[in-house]
Amino acid sequence: MLSTTVREAVIAAVNVAVTRTLEDVSAGLVEDEPTFSARLATRIQDGLRALVLDGVTISAHIRNLADRGTGAAEAVYGADLLVVLRVDTDDDTVNKGALIQAKGNTGREGVRVTGEQRHRLQVTTLTERFRTQCDRMLAFTPASFVWVYHDMGVRSATAASVTEGSPGRSRTTVASTDIADFVDGLLACTIGDRRLNAADNRTLDQLLVDAGARTGLVVEIMGPDGATEFVDPPAPREEARRPDAADEDLIAARLKPDPEPPPKGP
Repeated sequence: MLSTTVREAVIAAVNVAVTRTLEDVSAGLVEDEPTFSARLATRIQDGLRALVLDGVTISAHIRNLADRGTGAAEAVYGADLLVVLRVDTDDDTVNKGALIQAKGNTGREGVRVTGEQRHRLQVTTLTERFRTQCDRMLAFTPASFVWVYHDMGVRSATAASVTEGSPGRSRTTVASTDIADFVDGLLACTIGDRRLNAADNRTLDQLLVDAGARTGLVVEIMGPDGATEFVDPPAPREEARRPDAADEDLIAARLKPDPEPPPKGP
């Protein structure tokens, strides 16, 4: 059983990642749901980078299916995000995951978060595309979820409740939780599918293909004897930028010889 300190630290990092990703949405930097999921995963990875608490090391790793070879980009996606939790400590060993399909809070695809505190997730008629995405996830695992992101956070509901709660034109409220409760449930092993496990980059890549997920996020909590088998790609090198006019003026000013001192008086 993970300590309260560890669980709270992971939840806090996820909450910060959600806040920063929603700021990106407000700034127009997130064009669609897959971009939101990938950006959120990256923010979570940044927040959990080599975090050491209570004798365990917490880290996160990301893989993108679209980058995994010829034809990968043409795969039929059901989920935007695959989350895998790996725990290897003296007290516990866990390797399980969940599939997530993210939706913006527009209501156009049949789901919307309402209420003053954005705690009510309502379902109407799902679009054919969205229902197909849910059906593909559920065909692979019952641990499938829908995340609806809005101006105040992210609301989570099971994909099964969303599809079953789509009655027609009237709105139906389905059970939902805050994303912090989703994370806590994953850490406490009350949600998640142990068949969705990965041990290294190769097995994660295969799981992404099998599950039809675009992005994979692995959260690892390792004890002193635990060792990760995931290898993160090197950070992309910044492309050389041609100097613009401002750069040229600055360079010229720096290269300009110092003025000669005025002649000394008699």
